[in-house]
Amino acid sequence: MCISFLLLLSSAALVHSQSIFDPIIGFFPGTSNITAKYQNNITIAFMLPYHTFWDIPDAPSVNPDATWYMQMDASAELAVLQANNNSDVLPNTMVNILRVNNWNPITDKMELGGTALVAMKAVLDPHNISGIYIKTVNAISLIAAGVFSELQIPACGGDQNDPALSDKTRYPYFIRPTYSSKWGLEFTSLLLKWNVRRAAIVYDGTDKESAGGCLDVKTSFFNNGIIVLSYRNYKDASHFDSILSDIKALDARYIVFCSQGWSISYDFIQRANQTGLISRNHVWLVSNPPLPQDYAGYGDDPRFRIFDGMMLPVPNFKGGNDPNYRIIEKQWNDMYEQDKYKYQTTSLNWASAGGYDCAGTLIYGFDDFLKRDTSITPAMLKSHQLQSRLKHQAFSNISFKGINLNPMRLDSNGDVLVDTVMVSITDHYWIHGGQPPFAIIDKKTGAYNAVTGRKPFFFGNTSIPPVDGPPSAHASFFAVDSSTFQGRVIIALMAVGYILCISAAGFAIALRNNPTGKSMNVGQTVVSLMGSLLMVTSLFFYLRRATSGLCYSRYWLAGIGFNMMVVPIVGKSWLVHKVFTAKVEIKKVLKRLPFRLHAATGVVVVCQMVYLILWQMQQDFLPKQYYIDNRFIFECTTSTNQSQPIISLIIAHNITLILAVFAAAYLTKDLNPKYNECSFLIVFGVVSVILGALCLQLEVTLSYPLQQSICVFIVAVTPPLVLVFPKSVVWVWGRLEGVGVVPMGAQTKSSGGGGGNGGNNAAVKYIKSLKEKTGFTGSSASASYDATRIGVISENVQLYQPPLRTLCDPINIRTTYKTQNRIHLLGTTVSIPIIDSKWKTLQSISICQSREKVWLMLRSEEETECFAIIPEKTVAFLDNGTNVRFALDDWGRVYDGGYQVVFEFEVEREGQEFLRVIDSVSRLKEHAV
Repeated sequence: MCISFLLLLSSAALVHSQSIFDPIIGFFPGTSNITAKYQNNITIAFMLPYHTFWDIPDAPSVNPDATWYMQMDASAELAVLQANNNSDVLPNTMVNILRVNNWNPITDKMELGGTALVAMKAVLDPHNISGIYIKTVNAISLIAAGVFSELQIPACGGDQNDPALSDKTRYPYFIRPTYSSKWGLEFTSLLLKWNVRRAAIVYDGTDKESAGGCLDVKTSFFNNGIIVLSYRNYKDASHFDSILSDIKALDARYIVFCSQGWSISYDFIQRANQTGLISRNHVWLVSNPPLPQDYAGYGDDPRFRIFDGMMLPVPNFKGGNDPNYRIIEKQWNDMYEQDKYKYQTTSLNWASAGGYDCAGTLIYGFDDFLKRDTSITPAMLKSHQLQSRLKHQAFSNISFKGINLNPMRLDSNGDVLVDTVMVSITDHYWIHGGQPPFAIIDKKTGAYNAVTGRKPFFFGNTSIPPVDGPPSAHASFFAVDSSTFQGRVIIALMAVGYILCISAAGFAIALRNNPTGKSMNVGQTVVSLMGSLLMVTSLFFYLRRATSGLCYSRYWLAGIGFNMMVVPIVGKSWLVHKVFTAKVEIKKVLKRLPFRLHAATGVVVVCQMVYLILWQMQQDFLPKQYYIDNRFIFECTTSTNQSQPIISLIIAHNITLILAVFAAAYLTKDLNPKYNECSFLIVFGVVSVILGALCLQLEVTLSYPLQQSICVFIVAVTPPLVLVFPKSVVWVWGRLEGVGVVPMGAQTKSSGGGGGNGGNNAAVKYIKSLKEKTGFTGSSASASYDATRIGVISENVQLYQPPLRTLCDPINIRTTYKTQNRIHLLGTTVSIPIIDSKWKTLQSISICQSREKVWLMLRSEEETECFAIIPEKTVAFLDNGTNVRFALDDWGRVYDGGYQVVFEFEVEREGQEFLRVIDSVSRLKEHAV
């Protein structure tokens, strides 16, 4: 056991209380008339709100709840006293008491300080604690049960009814000889007995016990085919009208109400009565009587008339009919006569039963444990050598005769194993303090056993249950799956999305070394497509009835996918912008930026994940039931406003990403068309905005999952469709032209720029005249190349632009930048592979014509050299009047690694001017080249 953990727990508890106080009331050694008892000893801690009554004269007048706490302490002490004077129980072992306060006198409320100090003392104190009787409330109960389970110390709660404490995967060492507020089995048995298949559920959202109880009811109803018409909770009175309107609109006749007495539950019932939902046609099944907050706790009250006919589950404790109960009660009365202030009352009740049964269950459990294995000694028990064997199962079947149950039995959840009796609340309940039951429900099987001679009483003094709504109100559940049209469409969308994303990623990876692939920035593109895949995958979680897990899964995948998709798109546009506007050497830019872009993607995705984790921790994004077209559909909705700040943060985060998309479009609007993705960015941003806004406005219908799926699908497939596939089409078409599958120049028609039309412009005429000069028809080629083969450039180098005049008097077409595999010329792009290091920095580039060839002249700081780019008898063809490509081998096929020059013009007039320039150099002298 980690001592530092305990110190941290103690410090945290005391800091939380904002005050430091000593929770240890005192150590009280046991006493006995049996000499053998003094051979060994163990200690049981009592954790109670001692500061409300210990050493305080007339404490109940200061704090009315003190009377209950005093009875808990006295009854637990009575159980210890009886055991210490019983030679059959722990015959050679004394039981000591350590009293620990868990009530902060400074803040005047129950806090965690006592729990922390007991945990510390259990490990560090020489009087090691073997077991704990604990009185806690609300979340402190769960924390305390978790701490003591971690320390492997058996802890018993006498009156904690929170259903969450039944979870023995979390609280294996916590037991309670009282009931859990899980009434799903009982209410299900009752409705099935009355042939009811529809019910509404309402619970107090501020009370964890009530929420857990109604969750158990809903689960049981689902498992047994009972339709939950409405599952709502309230935090305050402002929610009442909305809940009751839903119940009335759905014509719910049977209503489950989980709440505590002495709360606003009475106000809710009063409002339901005003709405007409307390009547002969309605039955309320309540976890507790909804008592007014000012009710004294006993006696009749005229306000209770509206409670008539409510069905109430009550644990079938033995009570006064058990001889053992009467023995304990007599002993209690005798003690009361000796010390009336300490014992407070002559009658046994829930408070005294909780203390007595908890202490007795722990003691008899230890006794049974020692007797089952004679090799175990009390010293071993005291020194915590056997804690792994003291889980709740060790106390489930013992001989202890408790107040609530004789003998004490615990179920597999560590709760008291007692059947449930069903009572109908009438005047008798308030006047006589109880009500004869009309049925007994088996706690293990849910079997309904009617009590002879007793019938349930419903509102209006009738014993006949009202009918389960009109026939038209009987509805069926609707869930989108493969058997529905909506489900089949979603499956088709997923298939199409996977095909598009995977094929786009495959294309980008396959062409990563090709100029077409490199222009896409393959690394960033693939990451973006992975995000698209995640978004498409989120559609899978629309194919079943919505649950809390499915609701969160949809938005986890879609949210992270959207972030992974957007950030690389923006990042690579920013990269291109920086390359084309850099004022430093480009290779320095490229050395830093790619890593930073990947890091930015990771940071943004992690931020999104943090937001989603915080959102999921709120646990209020739950499926809500809607009644549509005589069918019920469950859809995800936020049940409270608790998580609204986190949701707003997530929305703001995604809006920021979309704004970044538009900013990237603006930055790249003037870049070279080969790298300019401005149009795509605008399309993607607009689509995301429109569909995001549409999703937020969608009304829940039977097609709601399909509508959301379509929105997610369109956003997800926009990048592969608009960003990748146009480039893939161009590349594939070029390959088809090269092998002769399609005619050269057939890919597109004239762009129509500058007033020209198709192949009649000057560029086409020039190419035709070139073919006529060479006499080459394109059917074969045998000419040899007289230009040196050139490889692929590996670096991006910025070019300088000084004027150049040579003997050949060429017209210089000056460059601005050179990027990988591309030299950019005043809006004209010449693509040519270059590897020789001397050409990495060019001062100028010129186009010349001589010896019936077109030449590319490069000038560096070292020398000037010309390369023949249109050898004699080499095929030349024109695309769209703006692109000229030359790259054929001896057999008339496109040469993959060879000579290629591409002239691209925005309008035909520019192409005509370029041809005029080329024609003007035909007079150059041969010695100039």
